[in-house]
Order: sequence, then structure tokens, then C-alpha cells
Amino acid sequence: MVSVVGANEASSQEREAVEWLASVEVGGRRVAGLGDEACVAWDAEVGRRVARAEAERLLVRARLAGLRPLPRVPVNGCDPEDEGGPGVDGEGDDGRGVPAEGGARSGVWAEAKRWGYSEFVGEEVALGACLSSAEGGRQVAFAVRVVRRLPGAVKALYDGAIDLARLVALDRLTAQLADELVDAVATPVLAKGGRPSLAAFEQAVRRRILRVDPHGSQQRREKAEEGRRVEMRAEPDGMARLALLFPAEQLWAVWARISHLARGMRAGDGRSFDQRRADVAYGLLMGADLGRVPVEMQVIVPVETLLGLAENPGEIPGLGPIPAEVVRQMSEEPLCTWRQILTRRDSGELVDVSDRRFPSAALARKVRARNTTCTLPGCDQPAVSADIDHSVSWGDGGKTREGNLAPVCRRHHRMMGRRKRHPSPMNESPRPAGWQMQQGAPGHITWTTPTGAQHHTHPDNYTAE
Repeated sequence: MVSVVGANEASSQEREAVEWLASVEVGGRRVAGLGDEACVAWDAEVGRRVARAEAERLLVRARLAGLRPLPRVPVNGCDPEDEGGPGVDGEGDDGRGVPAEGGARSGVWAEAKRWGYSEFVGEEVALGACLSSAEGGRQVAFAVRVVRRLPGAVKALYDGAIDLARLVALDRLTAQLADELVDAVATPVLAKGGRPSLAAFEQAVRRRILRVDPHGSQQRREKAEEGRRVEMRAEPDGMARLALLFPAEQLWAVWARISHLARGMRAGDGRSFDQRRADVAYGLLMGADLGRVPVEMQVIVPVETLLGLAENPGEIPGLGPIPAEVVRQMSEEPLCTWRQILTRRDSGELVDVSDRRFPSAALARKVRARNTTCTLPGCDQPAVSADIDHSVSWGDGGKTREGNLAPVCRRHHRMMGRRKRHPSPMNESPRPAGWQMQQGAPGHITWTTPTGAQHHTHPDNYTAE
């Protein structure tokens, strides 16, 4: 009966959506009654309106960055973004949340330092726009950069002469140019409009760069090489994607070697060439004796799934759900080790696991299993590599107990600095001086931004669909 009711509700919502779609109007006319010429014309008009809105958003974000000036300058040689290992309450930090130069993940800080705004503006934008904090930081940096460096291009976007994709391309292709040369590239290119395609626009920019700065290609190449990195992101159906950004000739050599080895593998085993190439890459990275590679991966799984009594998915903290059958296959590995962490069947919350400053290994594991990523909404940094932070600082009387501990990535740990305090008395100003976090119940975190807006994080529910 429940499934029938659910199906009826879904069907009703579908009918309402179809009726709404049939009634939508543009320019005083129903979309359902437009002819082909009107559709093409309105599509172009909507494109211009979207471009103007994108330009307005860039200007607003740049303005917000201007209202959040850079508070401090680097004072020591410590790497502020050091992700070398989890910590507790920033041991060894000077307490001021001051980033140093040259960190492994210093891109957002470098942009903020360059243009003189706080590196944590991206977190405010991310919370309002439902983005990850990393994406919020990138988008704020992009907005500030193009408003300061490519004002003519932002105006062209506002006027509908180009779209956001072309502005992104122009920013990317001129990123390594000296500021004084950017206008010499952008102005002539923009004078001829957006070109028939994005590819044609990019070619025009590249040609102009070579004309304006023919001898700077090697310097730009060396600068670009500093950005080499490896990235990973989750994909559907228990898959993930690994991306490498390296100099083209190096990756071409890697690609050629992988392809050569894949061609030399025995054919006719049912694998496609792409599958053999993927298997070769995994073997090269992991080594011949995979069992000796000291890699620990946490997988949280309902016991019913492990016993084959249910098909509820497992979850890799920070990466996402994986199918039940994959979990069972992993459990059959001879070197697989299981640690028992109990959850309540009704709520999916973890069951409790000391009066000390540093949590025990068991308590730290529980806190990281309760909240599997950094507890700032939108931050997807895995809890396994985050600090275990006291919501009320140890120095302010905060206890090392589950209800006062939460995983906070190193970046957002620095964002908090030493401002963590007990809840403010009622007679104090409701607007905080900076970022604040409070933990009302274990895993239930309330973050308050510098504008006073509040955002909430809850424990992971391992029984939710």
C-alpha cells in the first residue's frame, strides 16, 4: 500500500509539472504556442539575459571580496594548507589562522593575497549558492580576477557580446600573461565579437597572444608547470575518476606507454582495449605486489549487507556510496580488516564509544565515521584527513567528548582561528566578529558566517535511502 501511495503522489507531481510547462509564458506568449522563428529568437534573448545576470554576479562577488579585506600577512614558514596528517585543535599552529606562501593547496590564498581580500570569502559564497567550499573559492577568485584584469570582457558579457564560457576561456588563456599585456590581447579579440564558436574564439586569443608576446611562451610554460597536480572525483555506480595535469609531452609519453603495454596483453579475454589500458594504468601505479602497499580505506557498511541479507549500499567516507555487491567483494580480500561501529536502527546515528585533551583512536574513528567529511556545509574534504576539532576549545573548558569534537579540514580549522568560544550571552550583538561554530548535539553543527547567516550540518545517516 505504501508503494502505491508513493507512486500516486509521484504521478500527481508529474501531472502538475506537465500542466505547468504547458502554461509557461515568455514575452506574453505561451511557450507551447511559439513557432520556430520565435523559439530561435527567444533562445538568443535568453542567452543575452543569462550573460547579463552572470556579469552582475561577477560584479557582486568582486564587491563582496572588496568588503572582506585581507586581514594579515604571512608571518612564518609553516605551510598553512599542510594536509600531511590529521591533528587536534591545530597543535603547532600560531593560533592566528595566518597562511604562509607556497602551500601545496595555496591557489585560493595566492589569489586572495594578490588582490587583497580574505581567502575565506569563497566559503560565504559557497554556503549561499550551495557549492563546495573549494568551488566557492575558485568562483570568487575568478570574479575578482576578471573584474580587475578583464573589465572590458566583463562589460562584453554584460552586453551579451560574449557568453560566460568565452570569458572563462579568455581568463584561462591569458592567465600567465603579465597584467600589462592582457589588454593588448583582450581588446582586439573582443572588438570582433564572440566568433562563430568557442573553439574559434580560443584560437583567436591564442593567435593574439603569440603576436603580443612571442618570446614569453617558455616562461608561461614554466609557470603553468607549477600547477601540475593529481585530482580525483566520484562518478556514478561506485566508480571514480583520476585526473593528472602535467606537461603535455610527459603525459603523451605516459599515454603511449600505457597503450603499448595494453596492446601487448593477451587479447580475446573479453576486455576492450580501453579496459586493458585502465588495468595497465592501475597495475603501474599500484605495483606488481598490490598486497604490500600500505593503503587503509574506510568503508562503512550495514551488517545486513555484509551478511547478504540486504542490498543497502556501503559508503566510502568523503567519496560516496558503493554498491552492496562491491562491498561484499572487498570483504573477501584476505588482508581486509573490519572494525565494528554500531548504529541505531531507527535513526542511523552512531552509538557512543574520557577526560583528556586528545581523543583516543577509537573516539577519533567514531567522530570521523559520524561526520564523514569536514563539517562545514559544502566542504567535501574527507574526515579521515581532517583535524579533530574541539567545538568549545580545550583552553575554554571544552571537554574531549564526542559532543564537543568534529572533523574540520585544515583550511577551515585555520578559518576559525582561536575564535571558538562558549555561546554568546543574550545581551551581546547577534552578529559575530568572524566565523563561529557550535555543536548542539553530537554531530549537529551550526556554523555562523561573518554576516550572521547560519548553516547546519548533521551526522551521516547510514540507514537513509
